[in-house]
Amino acid sequence: MSEEKKPRQSGEFVIRNHALPPVKIDASGWPRSEGPRTSGDFVIKNHALPPVKVNMIVPEQVFLELHLMLAAQKQPESMASRIASFVDRLDALEQNLGGSGIVWLQERSSSKNGDLTIIVTANDASGAADRFKRLAKDIPGAIGPYLAASAVVAKVYRVTPGGERQDEFEIKQPGA
Repeated sequence: MSEEKKPRQSGEFVIRNHALPPVKIDASGWPRSEGPRTSGDFVIKNHALPPVKVNMIVPEQVFLELHLMLAAQKQPESMASRIASFVDRLDALEQNLGGSGIVWLQERSSSKNGDLTIIVTANDASGAADRFKRLAKDIPGAIGPYLAASAVVAKVYRVTPGGERQDEFEIKQPGA
C-alpha cells in the first residue's frame, strides 16, 4: 500500500483522522449494587443549573496605623528585623486582648525621612476597633524593647465596603 504524497502548502496542517469503531461493553458480569440498571448501558444524568449571579462585597475592615518618629538616625530599612519583631509583638498583644491576630500590610507601610508608618489590620474584624484602641494606648510601652521612637501617633480607622474611610480614634504620645 503506497500512498501518494502531495507536497504540503504553506500554512496548511495535515491531520490524519483515525476513527475507531464503537465499542460495546457488557457490564452485566461486574459486581454491582442492586438498583434499576440496564445491562451494558451507562446512564449519565446532566443536571444543568441556571447561572448564579454573585455580587462580591468587600467586608468592612478596621486598620491600625502607627506613625513612629524614630529617635535614632538609622533608616528604618536597616532595622527590618526589629520592626518585624515589633509587629510580632503587636500580634501577640492583639491576641491577648481577645483577637485572632493581625496582618501587617507591608505594601501600605512606608518609611520617609527616618519616620516609619506601620499599617496592620485584624484577622477578625468583629471588635477589632476596640482592641486596636486599647492596643494604641499601650504602644509606647510595647515599642521600647524593639525601636527607639521619640513620638508615636496611632490611628484607628474603618474602611467601608464602598471604600470610604471613617476615622475612629487617634492618639499622640511621646515615645519610649
